[in-house]
Amino acid sequence: MKYCSKCNVKVNTDLKKCPLCSMVLSVWKTSDSNPVPLPTCDMDVEKYPKSDAGVTDKYNFVFRLFFFITVVIGSTCLLINLLYYSGVLWSLYVIGTLLYLWITVAYPLFVKRKIGHIIVITTLSTSIYLYSLELATRSSGWGLSYVTPFLFIAATLMITFIIFLRRLKWREYSIYQTIMVILGFLPVIFCITGLVTPIWPSILSAFYSFLTLAGMFIFADKKYKNELIKRFHL
Repeated sequence: MKYCSKCNVKVNTDLKKCPLCSMVLSVWKTSDSNPVPLPTCDMDVEKYPKSDAGVTDKYNFVFRLFFFITVVIGSTCLLINLLYYSGVLWSLYVIGTLLYLWITVAYPLFVKRKIGHIIVITTLSTSIYLYSLELATRSSGWGLSYVTPFLFIAATLMITFIIFLRRLKWREYSIYQTIMVILGFLPVIFCITGLVTPIWPSILSAFYSFLTLAGMFIFADKKYKNELIKRFHL
């Protein structure tokens, strides 16, 4: 046992200097002249938390590895497509799919975001990706007509469940809920502009957004209602 005269503490360590003030430690000697017990600074190494620097380095390495693999696949497909061009830029499909996978899979894994943020980003990116496939393949518009409206409904429902489960953080998730309610009315615009032929999925999406908005006002407490009024400028 050693003693620091400046801090007036006993230090249980093999170090020569005090870990608190860096003063040279002396050997502690018990004596009857100092009957009052002094505080002890236990320097047991095992009590200190382990550093997560190694985990962070591995995490960054995996991120860079996947990013490098993505660049290699995309650039290789583009090079082959240009060298053996036959009138179709099929490499753009591959690059678009890789970009979509990064947004929907890699982004939630490597970037620490709230689950509401991830739901909104995934919903938007999926809708854009499906519409891009429709334009590229000249299909009948199944993405905007069916998948997108039901995707908006599912995302809105998921955020609603999260708000019920995490009521203490309702203010954070109300922002994402508001965004999804607005997006739920978007398929109606597709119907007006003639982008979609069957209109019932779009009407169903808008109707569910209306019910969600009504439920937000009816079942919310006073603070939540005031927050909604500010969000919608009512």
